[in-house]
Amino acid sequence: MAKKKIKYFDVKANQLVTPSEINGFKYELFVFDTYPLAGEFSLLEVIREEEFAPVKNPPGTPDDSPDSARDLISKLHQSWLEKVGVQFNSKFH
Repeated sequence: MAKKKIKYFDVKANQLVTPSEINGFKYELFVFDTYPLAGEFSLLEVIREEEFAPVKNPPGTPDDSPDSARDLISKLHQSWLEKVGVQFNSKFH
């Protein structure tokens, strides 16, 4: 359970309210929370930049957003192309 500032719509004022204080709870579950429930499980260590681009924040947020995930995957694909000899003009990125 995570305490959060949760936006809500005020019907009387006919507007979206962004609270300045915590006003609710979010029940979150992460993949590692399920490990104790599994009969068996395995872990795989990977290079984060090649395997992981989380999206948990809205567009425009600097981290863990669709924008940052798109940048990470673009950089990964560019690195693959550079490994096989493709050259990029630096003024375009």
